[in-house]
Amino acid sequence: GVDGYEACDDGNQNQGDTCSNSCAIQTLGSVASYPGVSCKAIYDAGASQGNGLYWIDPNEGSVDDAVRVTCDMGNEGWTIFDHDSEARTNVSGCEGKGCYSRTITYTASEAQINTLVDAATSCTQSLLWECYGSGLWTGGANYGYFYGRGNIETYWPGGTAQCDINDNVWRSNGGEVTNRSDLPITRVRFGDTGDAGEQGYHTVGKLKCR
Repeated sequence: GVDGYEACDDGNQNQGDTCSNSCAIQTLGSVASYPGVSCKAIYDAGASQGNGLYWIDPNEGSVDDAVRVTCDMGNEGWTIFDHDSEARTNVSGCEGKGCYSRTITYTASEAQINTLVDAATSCTQSLLWECYGSGLWTGGANYGYFYGRGNIETYWPGGTAQCDINDNVWRSNGGEVTNRSDLPITRVRFGDTGDAGEQGYHTVGKLKCR
């Protein structure tokens, strides 16, 4: 190419490299055809453009299933997966064990997420239950619990002591799920909200891995 006319010209029509078909320089993760394996991989390659949206392909197969995620590059490349259940959500009118159920759908495929989680050094996802006369009783009666990778988890991050007081005072229990084999959180279930005044709110955070 002529200096000043084309940013690059590597003589091929491979869109998935550092030089696009339109002869523009591409950085790793900047386009779907040139994804990184993870945000950390992009960071480690020196291709960070700061916090923001990047394309990744954790399973490194066809780039047809590459997904756009948020990268926290200020902390050395955390990959952040969004889902449809991040909003604080009310639960009421459901008394039986786990009778309320919400499935969590992510913006990336299960295969991509699980591949990245397995390869990551660390992952974390927050889980909070705000309760008013609504006990969790997890590990005993299991009125409130969550699923990790489809499996019922018999613990609650941070314990259940506050909500299991089960009085008419707003309390909360929650914390970070950090065991990678329990991530991502795929469903939450709650009960003990069927009697007069009983209710709760669940909040499930974004999945973050590095």
